[in-house]
Amino acid sequence: MVSKADFEYKNLIAEAKKSTEKPLLLDLFYNQPTESVPVVVFCHGYKGYKDWGSWDLVARRFAQNGFLFCKFNFSFNGCTAERPNEFADLDAFGRNTYSREMEDVGRVLDWLQHYEGNIPEVNWSRIYLVGHSRGGGIATLTGRHDSRVAGIASWAGVCDFKSRFPEGEILDQWKTDGVYFIENARTKQRMPHYFDLYLDYLKHEENLNIEQVAKRVDKGQLIVHGSDDLSVLLSEGEALHKWCKDSIMKIIPGANHTFGTSEPWTSSDLTPAMNEVVDLTLNYFKS
Repeated sequence: MVSKADFEYKNLIAEAKKSTEKPLLLDLFYNQPTESVPVVVFCHGYKGYKDWGSWDLVARRFAQNGFLFCKFNFSFNGCTAERPNEFADLDAFGRNTYSREMEDVGRVLDWLQHYEGNIPEVNWSRIYLVGHSRGGGIATLTGRHDSRVAGIASWAGVCDFKSRFPEGEILDQWKTDGVYFIENARTKQRMPHYFDLYLDYLKHEENLNIEQVAKRVDKGQLIVHGSDDLSVLLSEGEALHKWCKDSIMKIIPGANHTFGTSEPWTSSDLTPAMNEVVDLTLNYFKS
């Protein structure tokens, strides 16, 4: 059983400072520290949110091992302050972009630096990013661009964004219609993607090309992938490992894309696979 952290602050709000921004919802988990603490910032994946599945249990494991764990909702992930774990704002979901998610991570780091609430002294030389799935790609890019980040962990992370766009007639139709829809298998919602997502990628492609960024910037990275991941294939993790100059790859035999967890998660503990993912990441960051 994963016990609660000494301090758990849910749904803190980082206000928007620009007209193009939306507020960020954040959670903080930590145990009573004896000295300045390292920080882990967690990036959720596509059609995900900070409270999905077992992420609270993961946060508590990190807190129990001496880290301040911060997880947040990407500002345009479709959730709202009133409904932080539901896709209540599908228009915002449709207007999300990869570059906006990278900006959100920077906003979280800025917020942590200036937050005046009751948190311990932070060890700013030990700031780490963890990302799952699409969040793994965002963590890889942001962590390599942002000098404040000391290390990165990618859990079932994507190695490419461009290949996820449609091509040919489907791309042409998307451009004509301005939107296409994907059904959420769990909620049965028809979730929009506006064509601005594609245009934004083309505009910022140099900074959003994971392969080129990974090859260009040398920064330590842990890559963890399940052997039976059908959503982001193991070959993507292997490609990322090949590109990152200072990386370690760990394969979890038999694990799927979410390492055996699901939404909702009613158990008081993690799956063996997710426990292994957390242990690997803790050991990597501690070393």
